[in-house]
Parts: sequence; structure tokens; C-alpha cells
Amino acid sequence: MIDFELDEEQKLLLASVSSFAGDKVRPLAHEADESSTVPEELVAECWSLGLIQAAIPEAHGGYGAKPSALSGALVAEALAEGDLAIAMHLLSPHLVVDPLIHLGSREQQASVLPAYSGENFTAGSAAVLEPGHGLAGPKMKCSARRD
Repeated sequence: MIDFELDEEQKLLLASVSSFAGDKVRPLAHEADESSTVPEELVAECWSLGLIQAAIPEAHGGYGAKPSALSGALVAEALAEGDLAIAMHLLSPHLVVDPLIHLGSREQQASVLPAYSGENFTAGSAAVLEPGHGLAGPKMKCSARRD
């Protein structure tokens, strides 16, 4: 059975991220929407809190003991309370990190994950939508190749 009761660490995480979102994210939301940018100072501060790196196992330069879907959902929800667009930008590396942790080869993990656990924020993205297939990744026909 799944237990959705938060442990002490998750309660502290939720309180910390909620406070960050209310104090730092929400006041900048209007400006970010108007300028179509997320202030670099905010990105740097979020990065310094380790919200991305915590999802990366220690073996790859992060400091997460084990990834937790519940903890990840708590962070995403708390940041989104401040502003959904800013939260999506700040959490965009998860589009790259999560699949690599669960499905990537050791070589891929060693090559890519250190960029997401360093001192500076690294934006990330992934192709997750294709006309005619929606979000059905296994049915995607699009591919990419280096020139």
C-alpha cells in the first residue's frame, strides 16, 4: 500500500520550498510574465537550495539518497504556488535528469548528469510531444541527428 504520510524530512522540504515560493517567487511572477524571462538571481537562489540536485543520486554528483516521486511532487506544487511558469522553468532539468536516472546507460548518466549537479543552473528540455501522437512517447517517429 502506498503511504502518503510525509516524513519529517518531507515536511521540512515542503515548508522550506513553500516559504521560498511565497517570499521569492510570487513577488517576481508579474515581472517574469511581462518580460517573458525568469530573473537570473531567482534561478541562482533556487539552484543554491538544491531543488534540482536533490533528485540526482550522489554517485552522479547530486546529493539525493534515492529519488522520491512524492518529494518531487511536493517541490513542484510548492513552487507552482508562487508561479507555475517560473516553477516549470526551474524544474525543467527534470525532463532530462529523471529519464536518464531511470533509463539511461551508465555512459549516458556519466556524460550528462554532472551538468545538472554543478554549481550553476543548467536548463534542460526533452521532446515529449509530436503532432498526431500527443504525449505517447513510444509512438513518436521524430528523430534527431548531428550535422
